[in-house]
Amino acid sequence: MSAPVFFSQKVDAAISGKPLNDQLAALGALIQEAQHDKEAGYGPPADDLRAARRRWLSLYDEWAKENLPSARKAA
Repeated sequence: MSAPVFFSQKVDAAISGKPLNDQLAALGALIQEAQHDKEAGYGPPADDLRAARRRWLSLYDEWAKENLPSARKAA
């Protein structure tokens, strides 16, 4: 398999087959790196970065429902 080319492919590759905690950590690190690159002038498109952030938030919501008592009561 070739290396991911598009940022969305990098996102998919970073979280594929990992437990939820590891997905959050990997995606968070990838987003931070991409943000740094973006600020340096060569990062991924802003829309791709926003999509990755939304995906991280979605994963976090899933994690919170499983791990936080207050989130379990609200669900």
